[in-house]
Amino acid sequence: MNIGFITTEYYGYTHVGGIASALDSLVNELTKLGHSIVVITRSDENRAIVQRPNLTIYPIVSKGITVTLYFPWMVSRILPRIIRDHKLDIIETTLTRFPTLISAHTVREVPLVLRIYTSLSTLLGGATLKKKLNRAVHYWGERDNLLQSNALSIASQASFEKIMEHYKLNSNKITVPVEMIPIGIPFKKTQISKHEAKIQLHKKIGVTSNDNPFIILYVGAMHFHKGVDLIIKAAEWFEQNNSRVRFVLIGSGDIYQFTESANLPTNCTFLGAVDDNQKDICMRGADIILIPSRWESFGIVSLEAMSREIPLIAGKTGGLKEIIQDKKTGWLVDHTKEDIIDKINIIMSMPPNELRAITDRALRHFKTNFDIKITAQQYLNFYEKVIKLHKQYESI
Repeated sequence: MNIGFITTEYYGYTHVGGIASALDSLVNELTKLGHSIVVITRSDENRAIVQRPNLTIYPIVSKGITVTLYFPWMVSRILPRIIRDHKLDIIETTLTRFPTLISAHTVREVPLVLRIYTSLSTLLGGATLKKKLNRAVHYWGERDNLLQSNALSIASQASFEKIMEHYKLNSNKITVPVEMIPIGIPFKKTQISKHEAKIQLHKKIGVTSNDNPFIILYVGAMHFHKGVDLIIKAAEWFEQNNSRVRFVLIGSGDIYQFTESANLPTNCTFLGAVDDNQKDICMRGADIILIPSRWESFGIVSLEAMSREIPLIAGKTGGLKEIIQDKKTGWLVDHTKEDIIDKINIIMSMPPNELRAITDRALRHFKTNFDIKITAQQYLNFYEKVIKLHKQYESI
C-alpha cells in the first residue's frame, strides 16, 4: 500500500511531541512491513527531500504564524504532484488544527483520513485579540476538517467526545467511517539494566545509592494541563515529611512558572529536555512514573512506563482512563496534591511481589493492546476499508 502522511511534527525536523512520537513509530513499522510511505512535514529549517527504502520525506519550512497559513497552503500546492508521483492510495493527516487548505478533496482520487488526537483551540487560552483570532481560526478550520474528511481515526474515545462537544457536533453530522485505533509504540528490549540505570540517574541528580533515594519521575512538557504544579506541591510535602523521596522532571518548558520563588524544592531536580537515550535511562532508573495530567487525549508516556515495567501514577482523565486499569495496571489519581501523595505512599509501602504483579500485568496489557505491531495492523485494516469505500463511492 502507498500511504501519505501530513504532519506538523516529525523527528529531526521540528520540536517534537506526542504526534511526532506516534507517527514515527507507525511509519517505521509500516516501512518494515514493505509499504511505501510519504511524509509531508513542517520543518524548522531548510532541508532537502529525503529518500530512503520505502520512505520519502518532504520538509516544508514553516515557523510562527506561517504554521497556520503558509504550511497548509504549500501542502495544497504540492499534494497533487506527490499523489501522482508516488501513486498514493490514501492520505492521513493530523491537521485537525488548520483550515482545510490541505483538504484532499482538491484531489479526490485518494481518500483523506483525519487522525484525531485533540483540539488545539480547546487549549488556547487568553483574552488578547491575537489569541482570540488564533483560537477562532483553529476552531473553524478544525470543524471544517471534521466534516469534510473521508474517514476519522481516533486515538481515544475521550478525545473524540471532547472534540464533538467542543464543535457542537453530534453523531448525525458525522457520516463517514470512524475507527478507534490507539497509539502504539515499539516494545524495546532492555538495553541497560535497572541497576545501572539507577546508578546513572542518581549521578545526574547528585545522590548515591547509599542515600537509598525513592525517585518519582515526570516526563512531559512543563504545562499547567499536565499537572506540573501538582508535582511541585507534592514535592514540597515530601520535602518536609520524607527526605528519601526525590522528584525528577524531564521535558521542555519553563518549570519555574509553577514556583513562588526562583527555586525548586530541594528534593526536586529539573533536567530539561533530554534525548531518547537519556529518557530511557531516567525511566528505567525511576521507582514511579508520575503524569498527573488534567487532560490527555491519549498519554504516550503511560505506554512507555508500562512497557518498561515501571509503576505508573496518572491523572484520572481523557485517554489515560482508557489505557490504565486502576489498581491493576497502574493508579489513577484525582487532580489534588493529597491524592498524589497518598498513591505514592501506597506504592512505597507495597510488598515487592505485589508491586511486581501489577507491573507484570501492565506489560501484558501493553503487549496485547498497544504494541505498534498490533496497532499498525489495525491501521492497515482501516485504510483498506476506507479505500474500498472510496472506490465504491467514486464509481457511482
